[in-house]
Amino acid sequence: MRRFLNCIVMLLFGSGFIHEVMGQHEHSEALQRLFDEGLYWETQNSDSALSRYRSAFVLAESLEDTLGMGRAWLYQGMVWSDVLHYDSANFFYQQALPFFDAIAYKKGIASVYINSGNLSQYQGNYGKAVDDYLLGISFLEDIQDLKSLATSYGNLANIFNDIYQLDQAKFYFNKALEISKVLGDSLDMAFAFQGISSVLLRDQQLGLAEIYLDSLTELAHHLNFPFLDLQHAFAQVELALEKKEFDKASAPAKVSLQKAIELGNPYYLSAAHYFVGKVHLEEGRLDAAATQLNLAEQYARDVQAKEYLISAYKGLFELYKKKGQFAEALSYLEAYELYYDSMMNQNQRWKVNELERKFASEVKDKELLQNRVSLDQANFQLLKKKNQNQLLTFLVLGFFLTAMLLWYLLRLRQKKKNQEILNLKREHQIKTLESLIKGEEKERLRISKELHDGVNGDLSAVKFMLTGLLEKNNRILQEAVLMIDKSCEQVRALSHNLVPPSLEKFSLVEAIQDYCRKMNEVQEAEIIFQHIGACDALSKNTELNLLRIAQELVNNAIKHAQAKEITVQISCYGNQIQLTVEDDGIGFDPSIDHEGIGLQNIRSRVDYLEGTLDIHSDEKGSSFVIECQPKENEDD
Repeated sequence: MRRFLNCIVMLLFGSGFIHEVMGQHEHSEALQRLFDEGLYWETQNSDSALSRYRSAFVLAESLEDTLGMGRAWLYQGMVWSDVLHYDSANFFYQQALPFFDAIAYKKGIASVYINSGNLSQYQGNYGKAVDDYLLGISFLEDIQDLKSLATSYGNLANIFNDIYQLDQAKFYFNKALEISKVLGDSLDMAFAFQGISSVLLRDQQLGLAEIYLDSLTELAHHLNFPFLDLQHAFAQVELALEKKEFDKASAPAKVSLQKAIELGNPYYLSAAHYFVGKVHLEEGRLDAAATQLNLAEQYARDVQAKEYLISAYKGLFELYKKKGQFAEALSYLEAYELYYDSMMNQNQRWKVNELERKFASEVKDKELLQNRVSLDQANFQLLKKKNQNQLLTFLVLGFFLTAMLLWYLLRLRQKKKNQEILNLKREHQIKTLESLIKGEEKERLRISKELHDGVNGDLSAVKFMLTGLLEKNNRILQEAVLMIDKSCEQVRALSHNLVPPSLEKFSLVEAIQDYCRKMNEVQEAEIIFQHIGACDALSKNTELNLLRIAQELVNNAIKHAQAKEITVQISCYGNQIQLTVEDDGIGFDPSIDHEGIGLQNIRSRVDYLEGTLDIHSDEKGSSFVIECQPKENEDD
């Protein structure tokens, strides 16, 4: 029964640690924005969070930001862990570790090991969980990160509690309590009180357990923290059941189920249904107990949680034994013993491995002592030889350094010349693109005026003459007038498409918003427009090119991707502009070269704006992200 409470404490202690242990660090504005967006989407949509973190890795790699690359891998692992894909989570954690090692970033290294320890604990691999936690804690102790240490000590104590190592569990819970008192962290103090109470209950020290539970109760009333309320309810139920005070167990059991349903976590739901079922069983309400215990087993089986299955099987065994259905009772007893023996064997293996490690350490210490004497003698001989060769080494090294310096200066000079040539070529390419784009816009303006002033005027005159003949009720003339009206509307729409009047009168945000509204009126696909920040002081050339890019991407999503929902977002952060267009269409393979004129035009405009284009597409849809900075002193 106490296994449930112990695992729940583990989950509660672990929440919030992983992102916190990383702390704040200087990144580029664009990279930090991707991390912030990923963190936001973690609680909303795991696919969107993973997409942001993948983009963050690509950007960090281009910036040679080693810490950023490590974080991108680590955060993807956390998302996979949240959706219970533990193998995938462990893969990403291991990918993050070399990046943190390369820059000796101890917080990141600690986070990798502690997250790996959490995965092992969830899967019932306690030996590896302990090893990973001890490694992670050693790095946190080096940098004296007290907040993270308090959380990690509490998590490690729960693992020891799981494998009945009660002395170690008490030791680490008390360390967590001491640090949380120093920091004045009431929430971590409450978790420590709960953990110590759980250990004392397991040790049958009910009086002391009740004292710590009273301390938890006092803190829980002031903190208003849902996870803590759930934990507090579990502790009250467990103590009441141990003391055989079943009338006091019913109310907190119901509270625990209510809180677990609100949180929606399968671990919490399995524990809550077990406690409610256990109370019903003690009250003699066997049918109600069966319903709750079966639900506890179902949730535990869904996430393959051995701890929860052990308690559920034991409860179902007691239930069917009371009902007199001994065949069913025997099957659940066998299942309980199978899982329980597996866990106990793993505990014994961990103890044996621990003894082997200590013995190997002692043997290694003796070998090291013997080797040290031999090394001291060898070092004396090496020192004499080293002094003889030192002068020659300095001479050779001086010659080598002089040659390297000359080579470096020549290379630096050549590199500077090459860079000047590249800058001249790029400047020429930009001027060529600018001329082409301005020429295209002038031609659009000329055609628009011809359509509006010429063809539209002629059609209006013909309509005026034909309208005079309608008095004769000629049906054919009336249809002709209607056709001319439709032609006028088409000419006017074509004229506005060529040169959008909204961009002449309004800002870029208003122009794109107006375009999305008009497209919503004539297309089945739903187009959603969003904007963040104030996009002021943009040149007309920049606004026009961004508008053209947005129009082309929306048209492609409707025409080729068969999208039902399209999101257009423009964001302005300081001097950075980002245009994002996402759709839920059929997608395409960006690695295959099948670009048409539309994508070529988009890339040309992005190059003109000296921006970047990031494309991500799969069967779930496509995402285009364009980033650029407004040009200064640009001729509009």
